Amino acid sequence: MAYDKNENLTNSNVDIDKDSTIDVKNSEVKDAKIRKRIDDLLEQKRLKEMLDDTDDW
Repeated sequence: MAYDKNENLTNSNVDIDKDSTIDVKNSEVKDAKIRKRIDDLLEQKRLKEMLDDTDDW
């Protein structure tokens, strides 16, 4: 008996909109936005430090 991974895709009854129906708390959304902002700021700081250390001027 061979396993056909494509068989599960065609015969499944998966709800495509399932992810959009998940209840997300406002605090979780806010926390995610804050974490994203912190990550962006740390990346900007890292890139600035890399550019400031170059002697190519």
